[in-house]
Amino acid sequence: MRWLLHLALLCPVLLAGCGGDIPPEKLSQAESAVQATLQAWQKGESLEKMTGTVGAVQFSEDWTRQFRLSSFQIQKVEYDPREQIIRCFTTLELLDRRGRTSSREAAYQVKLGSPIVVARDPYF
Repeated sequence: MRWLLHLALLCPVLLAGCGGDIPPEKLSQAESAVQATLQAWQKGESLEKMTGTVGAVQFSEDWTRQFRLSSFQIQKVEYDPREQIIRCFTTLELLDRRGRTSSREAAYQVKLGSPIVVARDPYF
């Protein structure tokens, strides 16, 4: 009976390590893609489909129609093994058409591939 208790305590530890890791290069690639797209938005470049140092990137962000990006900071990049999504958390300084600034936090989902797809996560 004691072995059942040990097994019950050990299972969550073993399962936590299964499939939850992603190579650091992929996280770095995702961060570079988000940085490139936000820099393009900041410069006022076309954002529909870009090709740059990170390869082809598709960027989807509704705020580009309403705001100009004056500055940004990438806070962290993490992989959610449950949803199998890379998220990049940012702080954005936005400028509206009347010249007012506001600060917003946003999370971007990144799908690595060809092209890389970067889209704001509506749930964060």
